[in-house]
Amino acid sequence: MVKVTLKSDAQNLDEVIVVAYGTAKKSSFTGSAAVIKADKIVSGSKESFDKALSGKMAGVRTASATGDPGSMAEINIRGVGSISASKSPLYVIDGVVTKADDDMNYYGKTQSVLSTLNPEDIESMTVLKDAAAAVYGARAANGVVLVTTKKGNLGAPKISYSGTFGITDEVSRAKMLNAYQYGKLWNAVRAADPTDTSINPLTDLFQADELSTMRGLNYDLLDKYWKAAFTQQHSVNLSGATERASYFAGISFFDQDGNLGKLDYNRWNYRAGVDVKISKWLKANLQVSGDYGKQNKPNVKVGGT
Repeated sequence: MVKVTLKSDAQNLDEVIVVAYGTAKKSSFTGSAAVIKADKIVSGSKESFDKALSGKMAGVRTASATGDPGSMAEINIRGVGSISASKSPLYVIDGVVTKADDDMNYYGKTQSVLSTLNPEDIESMTVLKDAAAAVYGARAANGVVLVTTKKGNLGAPKISYSGTFGITDEVSRAKMLNAYQYGKLWNAVRAADPTDTSINPLTDLFQADELSTMRGLNYDLLDKYWKAAFTQQHSVNLSGATERASYFAGISFFDQDGNLGKLDYNRWNYRAGVDVKISKWLKANLQVSGDYGKQNKPNVKVGGT
């Protein structure tokens, strides 16, 4: 017989989490919410916050449609949502409400607001699920992502730097057919049904002389153009605070190469904020942020003008 005894974690229950327009202790919060701190965020991918979040929260799914440099990761809370309607959650960054498809449209695609937010600037994030997000109304049908950015701590100004370098390369490569093998396979598939009268053996199948020529027409595109891709990220932050004011400013640069052709992505982020205590009952806050990114991607349009 196995005896199991559960003990309460008082420290965890006293943790303060951001909930809607205020804060609450976990011990008194009855909704469904998940919290992730700054150290967990920056321990993952530095490319963007949405990808750094991958696999770190229960009930939160992140998925990227492609592996292109600068590709977006879609965030879904509690499943994939409606097939036709928007599946993105509501984002609230330092109290400012926004949706991913309201104002973020890069390269003809909707981009997650968090994908352009430097992970180094984030203090914590809370995900409100199900009924816990009801305070934001119908617009929070797909859940709410609450982001709190870093602020200055009391003391002298501090300057911090963070940088990473990485490399992306293939682990292994599948063996490809050569031209002759492809031609033989094509003939076998096309002529598989002897009753199919729509096939012209002279024009729809490779002839013997063509197959003979194809033995010496082997060309491996991947072998010629594939290369290792390099990634780098640099971030510089300045923070500090006095009894009357706190401030934080940061700038970051991210660059990612592709493995084939001229596929690359680079992005600059900046964020600055100051909190001033004017009197016992009045505080003022000012924040400025922005980003600039450039992405080179393949032209996959077929036909048209």
